Amino acid sequence: MSFAAELLKLRPQLAEMRAEGGSYPIHLAAAGGHEGVVLEILGTKSTSSRRVQDKDGRTTLHLAAANGRVEVVKELLKVDPELAGVVSNRGETALHVLEK
Repeated sequence: MSFAAELLKLRPQLAEMRAEGGSYPIHLAAAGGHEGVVLEILGTKSTSSRRVQDKDGRTTLHLAAANGRVEVVKELLKVDPELAGVVSNRGETALHVLEK
């Protein structure tokens, strides 16, 4: 079992903690391409993390796409295909922010 899995097992509420900039742990994991951590957080019963938005209205999908994290994007879309239609505060879907 990974460190993230152990930590979330002991303290599932950590997945719900928000940083000063409005990001949740799943946002940081998605942006960093940490697919395993994203999947662990998605698996916690205490969170609907895939739908949370940061202060700019970006979801985990926006951040993964913007950082070119293809494997994370694939996993998120498997879990929730409707994430592709969620818009940020600037009216952007994840397709708009894809790393070029």
